[in-house]
Amino acid sequence: MKRTLPFLAACLLLVGAEAPGQSKVDFANGLLKEGKVREAIGILQAQLADYSRDAKAWFSLAQAYQALHRMDSVEFAASKAVTYDDEMQDAYVLLSSAQLAQKKTSDAYASARAGIRAKKQEYPPLLIQLGQVLLAADSADAALVAFTRAREIQPDNPVVYEGLGDAYAKQGVGPLAITQYERSLEIDSLQPALWYKLANLNIKERRYTDGAHAFLRLLEQQPANDSARLELANLYYRARQFVNCAKTLKEYFGTHKNVDKEIRSMYMESLFLSRQYKEALPLAQQFLKEDPNSRLATRIVALASIDQKQYDAAVDAYTKLKTLDTLDVNDYRRLAFAYRQTKRDSLAALTLEEAIQKDSTQEALYNEAGALWMTLRQWKGAAAMFEKRIQLDTSAIAAYINYGSCVMQMEDYETAAKAFQKAIALNPQYPPAYIRLASCYFQLKQYDQGRTVAEKAVEVVDTAKVKYRLELADANRMIGLAYLLDKKWEDGVKALRESLKYKDDDAQTWLLLGQGLQNMQKNKDAYDAYVRALKIDPNNEGAKKGRDTLKPLVE
Repeated sequence: MKRTLPFLAACLLLVGAEAPGQSKVDFANGLLKEGKVREAIGILQAQLADYSRDAKAWFSLAQAYQALHRMDSVEFAASKAVTYDDEMQDAYVLLSSAQLAQKKTSDAYASARAGIRAKKQEYPPLLIQLGQVLLAADSADAALVAFTRAREIQPDNPVVYEGLGDAYAKQGVGPLAITQYERSLEIDSLQPALWYKLANLNIKERRYTDGAHAFLRLLEQQPANDSARLELANLYYRARQFVNCAKTLKEYFGTHKNVDKEIRSMYMESLFLSRQYKEALPLAQQFLKEDPNSRLATRIVALASIDQKQYDAAVDAYTKLKTLDTLDVNDYRRLAFAYRQTKRDSLAALTLEEAIQKDSTQEALYNEAGALWMTLRQWKGAAAMFEKRIQLDTSAIAAYINYGSCVMQMEDYETAAKAFQKAIALNPQYPPAYIRLASCYFQLKQYDQGRTVAEKAVEVVDTAKVKYRLELADANRMIGLAYLLDKKWEDGVKALRESLKYKDDDAQTWLLLGQGLQNMQKNKDAYDAYVRALKIDPNNEGAKKGRDTLKPLVE
């Protein structure tokens, strides 16, 4: 009994000596929560200087070293903690994770297993740590067993599902891995690292929309995550979602000045391909200062300049692009448009002919080139374009009419008449074709045929008198002229007055009316018609002669 009492007294003294030190550990833990790691380490080291067997102090010290990423020190402190308290399972977790971080896989496995054996009741954090170690050791099947057991104990622990996802991913079963990651994020959506992992796995599985969604969720939580932003932009770029790519990179450019050339090129091209020309143009111009021979930047400047109505710049850019790249048909058409806007119609027409050499099957090119040559009064060139247009499509009514109009200007009235006849055969209800055909007959001095065709034009117009007002004026003028030539004065005057109802500012019609009235001995009306003709055309010699002849008779 005497020997037992001193032993008990010694034990009591030891416990009594240890107890006051626990307030220091609690204080240190409070400092750790506040992020004051070094202050906490100082207090814990002081505590351990006095009480070297304090397992809780060693464990807290291991946590403090972990905050500083000093894994060798974490391993040392955690090993001390489990030495003095072999049932402290959290210390085993910390010890194993520190060893794993140092690639001591075997030691990490042994520590996790030792922690599990320390108590009969399984501890989920240790099961999770064991699963992580097994994954590192490429034992995905065994890791699945550990994570599954942890899930059975803690079904609402998001870390468990991430571990299961990692194991499935290791096995190459992407869809199952994605399901586990998504379950983890359902429990706790504030896991940026897991959103990043989910995004990349979705992309690997070709689930690009889901991958983009995951990146967006990550960026909501970490707006400054440049890596994720660039990966998302690249994903949009490869998916040809240029609007989204440009939008994603716009935020990146808003916070970065010295951006890599490759990223600037992707942003510039995305703006361009999403038709954001105003934004793409200055980027391309700046890009050319660094790389004057950039085909992409030159092309962007060319097209964007047209959009911004900077036509001279567009011409310069396309001219340069010819030396750097092969122009396609649309390039030539845009260049031609720029020439037209800068009043260089002949160059525009020649450029369209270059486009035709690239692709001779596009009907619109012949129409555009032909119209330009007509504007320039280059009738032969225009006729050639419309003739080729007809060869592509023998039912092209407008091409026949334009072709006929050109050869009329070349005084080949017979060929022109055939073209207009073909147009009428294709569309018997189109008055302009009749008017032109009638004009050809008059030029060929086939007046009766001309009058017949002009009368047909009037018949075809019928109720569409407003739409074809000018055609009615022309038709009736030619009918009137035909009657005058046949000395049918009353019929001629009637037709000419009908013409003037639709167009009363044509000097030639007033002249013809005056001549018809004069032949009917209606001198005052004829005189007034000549005067009216001269008001419209003071140099009309026929009207002057008629006026001067009748003036003495009406005064």
